[in-house]
Amino acid sequence: MPEEPQVSPRLLLGAILFILTTMALSIFILFFRVDRPKPAAPQAAQPSRTASIFTEAQNADQYAAQLAGRKTLGRERSSGLPADTRPVYTEEPAQMPQPAAPAPAPQPAAARPAPVQAPAPEMLSDAERSALLGTVGKLDDEAARRLGATSPLLVRGVRALMKHPKVIRFLLNNEFLIKGFVNNPKCKDAQALTDFLADPKKSGGVSLFMDGFSAGFRNPDALNAVLGSGITNAALSCPSVKTMTNSKSMVVQIAQSNPQILMMLADPNLLMAMMKNPTVLGAVSAFQNSARSSTGD
Repeated sequence: MPEEPQVSPRLLLGAILFILTTMALSIFILFFRVDRPKPAAPQAAQPSRTASIFTEAQNADQYAAQLAGRKTLGRERSSGLPADTRPVYTEEPAQMPQPAAPAPAPQPAAARPAPVQAPAPEMLSDAERSALLGTVGKLDDEAARRLGATSPLLVRGVRALMKHPKVIRFLLNNEFLIKGFVNNPKCKDAQALTDFLADPKKSGGVSLFMDGFSAGFRNPDALNAVLGSGITNAALSCPSVKTMTNSKSMVVQIAQSNPQILMMLADPNLLMAMMKNPTVLGAVSAFQNSARSSTGD
């Protein structure tokens, strides 16, 4: 008999291990289910709002070419190419702030009109203050306003102070006294002023003013204080005075009913005082001219 070939122990061991491994793998597949993750459903590609060089490129060569093109475009924008070769911008460029208009040059001091200044109040001595308060009583703001609005009281007060021209200026330059005076109806109504000047018989009327001026004729300093005061300037600025002096019919009414007023205006003492106060002189001259033209003189 021929000899049977001898099997190598290593080969025999390898065969046994292979058979055992195959059997174990078959049993695992049969009795144990392996849950494999389901493949994710393909999602539709979201469209990009703006095209990007990364989504447009299909491979590395295309990406490199597009990147090189963007770099070239950037160099063209900064190199000042003609307008037709540069990209068009839809956004408006920011507006540069406009410089502020230069301030007008200050007007030379010589060309500007000098501001009108009210006369500065004078300081009274104790004796002068005593004379003032003894004549008009207290002189606070409200009392001064009432005194200015009450013409007879004001005229009597001025007549009592004829020996104190400085006190008269102090009184007739009082701001509140002037405000009370110009609020009188005779300052606004020309016919009311005309009726007042044309009636010398009325108690406390124009005759009281005429007596006051006659008393001032004997004291030129006091008369100048009255004519140059703030209240006289305010009176001559009244609308009624301007209308009356330019109205022949109103001047005729006054001249016919009260001829003494024309005689008083012609007094040389008054004329000398008016020469120092051109505003008063102009108003009186206009009144006298209207009176002369109306009578035919």
